[in-house]
Amino acid sequence: MVPKDGRVATAITGADGAFSSVTTESPSDGALPGDYAVAVTPVSTYNENPTSADDYASPPPPPFPAKYLNERTSGLSVTVEPGMSPVPLDLTD
Repeated sequence: MVPKDGRVATAITGADGAFSSVTTESPSDGALPGDYAVAVTPVSTYNENPTSADDYASPPPPPFPAKYLNERTSGLSVTVEPGMSPVPLDLTD
């Protein structure tokens, strides 16, 4: 999440797409209150121990439309308020 003012906040999702904590400066410290533009980036799937040429191939495409990879094109935004619950993001085209 990229704020209009302040620090970037990040979260890692599970296989089901849910996230349980957001990090700004230290693990799970949460996002600072304010307005954010949101980008979604899949976790890298590169093979750390390559044994063949196929292991060097590019990672698969994201499981959602590419527009969500950039906060300027995603159309996603969140206003963070103290104590709020996670906000569901609809990644459909």
